[in-house]
Amino acid sequence: MKFGYFRRNFGQIVKVERIQNRPLWDYYCMRRRRMTKLAGGRDLAEESVWHGTSKHDPATIFRDEQDGFMMQHCVKGMWGRGLYFAENASYSDRYSHELGDTDERSFLLAKLLVGDSVHIMPNDSSLAMCPDKPDGGRYDTVTGDTRGSKVFIIYENGRAYPEYLVTFRREP
Repeated sequence: MKFGYFRRNFGQIVKVERIQNRPLWDYYCMRRRRMTKLAGGRDLAEESVWHGTSKHDPATIFRDEQDGFMMQHCVKGMWGRGLYFAENASYSDRYSHELGDTDERSFLLAKLLVGDSVHIMPNDSSLAMCPDKPDGGRYDTVTGDTRGSKVFIIYENGRAYPEYLVTFRREP
């Protein structure tokens, strides 16, 4: 698990909840099978990554039985309008969800189908989809670096599964 960061930098983990949403998991697995077939049967890159939902309650993602992470909720970022995930929790902390009037916050640890990725630096905020590969086809994921973390950007629903909801309290 990727929780060592919290002990060093945040303070106290209040709770870690495993997400179990069978329809959403089945959709994710269907997307994995499809991407694997399109990749000629070779193993796909998958990553465990962090995602903050800012003002949106994370339950809108993990209780949804159709798409989970949805492009319809995205705003334009450094690599265009897409779903952003981070390798480091420190990046997603900035987008963590405030829980009412408490000092607690939450964000998601998700499983992401990365597939074939292209690293784009400097960023390109005009992106609306992954760029074409030189030998044909399209990349599955864009990656970049910002605020000390590698970030992953996808431009379609169904490629990430919310595995854990992490609630924490920052050190004063």
